Amino acid sequence: MLCALTHRVAFGVAEGRVYLARLMSLLETRYPNDTAIRGWREIYEASLSAPQTQVLSDRRESVKTGIKGEIPPEICVYSENDGPKAVFVHTANTGSSAYYRLAARIGDRVSFSVIEPFNLYHMDEARYGIRNIAAKYIEILKRHQPEGPYILGGWCYGGQVAQEMACQLERAGEDVRLLVLLDSHAIASGELREISKGMTAEVNRAYFETSPLFADLRESGMLEAMVTNAAHTTEDMVNHTPSIYHGDVLYFKPDQVPSGISEESRRYWMKMMEFEAGNYEHYCERDRLRIVHTPHEHDLMMDDDSLDIIVPALMRAIESHTTEGDHLT
Repeated sequence: MLCALTHRVAFGVAEGRVYLARLMSLLETRYPNDTAIRGWREIYEASLSAPQTQVLSDRRESVKTGIKGEIPPEICVYSENDGPKAVFVHTANTGSSAYYRLAARIGDRVSFSVIEPFNLYHMDEARYGIRNIAAKYIEILKRHQPEGPYILGGWCYGGQVAQEMACQLERAGEDVRLLVLLDSHAIASGELREISKGMTAEVNRAYFETSPLFADLRESGMLEAMVTNAAHTTEDMVNHTPSIYHGDVLYFKPDQVPSGISEESRRYWMKMMEFEAGNYEHYCERDRLRIVHTPHEHDLMMDDDSLDIIVPALMRAIESHTTEGDHLT
């Protein structure tokens, strides 16, 4: 990694990505069963190749334009048509671009949109606490989709916020048809909060300075904003106690503990693997919860093998909820 970073400094970002893609390819040859290496190789190769879909090209351009001068739109519309509407929430440390592979797989079968990270671009108006940010995102949701039925979802932190949005909408008498959680965790006890310290400690400045996930934001001068926002996001995640949601929940659970992590962080992930659905099984009606297992680990839920399972299950669930009164089966 030191060699790779030195190469990046000496020869620039683009050349560095070429080097890292080749390095990961060599490592994958040596360790063919390490899915984390394959995941990083795919990320670097994706950053080098032309976009596979026009929606990805448009998304990257809007991100770059927004960060350099203008604030990006509050919600990224990947597809819009007469079909069901699904609105997801951004992950903890990235924007809507985290879902571009999912969006490409969904295509035009569903109107698919992702709420952008409000706090990252509006630090003077930032909302802290999952309940407060969920209330803000309901305002954004209502501007995009004034009336239900609503299909909400999110990956990790995004699922935490989406679950709270579903609870608030439900209490307001709104029709929330389906909640989709991609390995979201309810860190809702003193024990879980204590062991989460090791996991959250690894989301530090060095992580944002080196991870290819944040290359576009770094190159656009957003490093300091990311570091500041991540500290607040982490605090919000570990201090939130969910309310009970009474509607249908589709939960995707990876079968592997993340690789390349510290022993302290591993304690957290091993503990969360003990729960059926990231502890959210205690914050919903169990008979309305469906759990789907995916291969690999948390950070690789958007790779092809995971999406091969996620997309068909997601589409079946959405299609089964397009008629009034239908429930998850």
